Amino acid sequence: MTKVLAITIAVEGMSDASVVGRIVSDHGLQVHAIHGLRGVNHLNAKLEAFNRAAQFGPWLVVRDLDHQADCAARVVGARLPNPSAGMRFRIAHRAIEAWLLADVEGIGTFFKVASAFAGSEWSWKRAALRSDSLRRCIKRIAEWS
Repeated sequence: MTKVLAITIAVEGMSDASVVGRIVSDHGLQVHAIHGLRGVNHLNAKLEAFNRAAQFGPWLVVRDLDHQADCAARVVGARLPNPSAGMRFRIAHRAIEAWLLADVEGIGTFFKVASAFAGSEWSWKRAALRSDSLRRCIKRIAEWS
């Protein structure tokens, strides 16, 4: 029996946890724990502690770029210049909701039929065709699977 790799995630809020959790589980990985959930300032304050924890297991931190900067790579470099081997720090450009909206077909289906969008109708694969930041995040998650 193969052991499933458990990932600890940290996000701004519960809707972000649903999106990131869906991508992680669709890669055959398991969400071990969810941290953050108190906004971007909380994530920023805890990022170094999360990075230290990533020395002992895989962590995925996803936050929005919002309107704080023009370049996600600069934010990553400034906030976490020396990521641990187990750390994946990703920026959703401008907000993680853009990843949901990038799945045009799923959005259309969702608004015609009542269901839990991120958990059922949303396709991160389709959305990644239109969202560079999502595509880069998926690439980093896939390194674990």
